[in-house]
Amino acid sequence: MKNALLVALLLASAGVVPASAEPSVTPPEQSSQRYVAEIVDSLFVVGPAEFFAVELPRDPAGARAIHLMGTFTVTDKKGDIVIRLFRAPDYQSWLKKRGGEKAGAFWVSKRSRQVNVDQDLTPPGPFVVLLDNGYSMRTSKHVRAQMQIQYEWIGGHPIAAARDSTAVGSVEDDLITPRANTEEDIPPPPPPPPDEGSH
Repeated sequence: MKNALLVALLLASAGVVPASAEPSVTPPEQSSQRYVAEIVDSLFVVGPAEFFAVELPRDPAGARAIHLMGTFTVTDKKGDIVIRLFRAPDYQSWLKKRGGEKAGAFWVSKRSRQVNVDQDLTPPGPFVVLLDNGYSMRTSKHVRAQMQIQYEWIGGHPIAAARDSTAVGSVEDDLITPRANTEEDIPPPPPPPPDEGSH
């Protein structure tokens, strides 16, 4: 254990950093058995009367997500945003029921230009963060999202698990594409029939 931590600290002091597409992992302290991974640092555009869902990465082998920290800032001159945290199954229910019975988020912010999230992840994951602009009928919002997850080791070797967590896939693989408030995508209209009267 001490040798593995020593190797991790030597790599960190030598400037070895993970590839940009992988979460940035801070090795755990020996006493806490926890580490922090930066998962998102991006700018999203949320259209008027729409929302944008970001699915958080699933727990890596040997660890579980216990805390989410983040800042969501509207970069336009005016505007605000609402942030909602869901368990992934509850988010799917919310989409189907439009926020109906037993389909709610476990945390919802107030409308604000800057929302800070410092939330324990006590229900079991995976989780979805929703950037909700559904109340704004005319204005798109440009939102800078910066998020980190704190993980706790529940088994296995901490340094090996941290290495495995970055090898599973890139952060882009864990992002949900923007989804409008409609239940299904509307197909484009068919092409007009050929004009047989003029040749």
